[in-house]
Amino acid sequence: MDLNAALAARKKRLDTQIQNNKPSHQSKILNPIVLDEQGKRTKRFIVMSDTHLFHSHINLTPLLKSDADNVLLHCGDFTDSGTTGEVRQFVEYLQSIQHHFKSMVVICGNHETLFALKTKQERKECFEDAIPNIHYLEDDSLELDGIKIYGSPWVPNMSQQKGEAHMKLSDNCFFFADDTTLQEKFKQIPNDTQILLTHSPPDGILDNKFGCKMLKQRINELGKLKVHCFGHIHMKYGVERITLEGQQKECTFINAAMDEDEQPFYFDVQY
Repeated sequence: MDLNAALAARKKRLDTQIQNNKPSHQSKILNPIVLDEQGKRTKRFIVMSDTHLFHSHINLTPLLKSDADNVLLHCGDFTDSGTTGEVRQFVEYLQSIQHHFKSMVVICGNHETLFALKTKQERKECFEDAIPNIHYLEDDSLELDGIKIYGSPWVPNMSQQKGEAHMKLSDNCFFFADDTTLQEKFKQIPNDTQILLTHSPPDGILDNKFGCKMLKQRINELGKLKVHCFGHIHMKYGVERITLEGQQKECTFINAAMDEDEQPFYFDVQY
């Protein structure tokens, strides 16, 4: 079966689930994240990653909060190969749901290969010219009502990993990078970041041994970090709450790699 046929078969299976009112897995709600104990405002963050064009099974209805600002976070791999048509399809999906969200935040992942051949400004314009309330981040910061967010798409080269020798041609291309480059990229994460979006997981956390050591080192230095959202490793979809090295406060790690059948995570922030 060729790739197009496989994708079509997978879509048909998901459409059948929806028609039969048998959604795949339920959305996961996490404990509220408190940035200000005296704060009276709330934002709801809905987290997706690795949707790979399979958006028809996503059920936003139980996730949206009527008495709070809703914010969408997408941690990359929204396409299979980053073609113009695939990116357009994703943008059209975001346009169809934008009315639910005060803000949407998107980063790329390693599957946005052809999209990576464009300039950063072209990638940014592809989203921000089409949707007024979206923010495309690529080693960039964003502040939403005082909540400090940072997004970065980079992942470690994979060819040295067991069973991944076929990935050698992608080393140091697209959004793949070696440790030296990754260290430089992640040094740019501001110390006061509270919500971090990356495509790669950090080493040892929901990563199936594919995580990034340079990212983990930088995260251990981020004293204000409350939530780290990522994807990339589909089989480790889940949540862990961990006290970072040398710190007393707990951080929530979310691997939101949904692929074809998972639902988004969501959490509230009190500020």
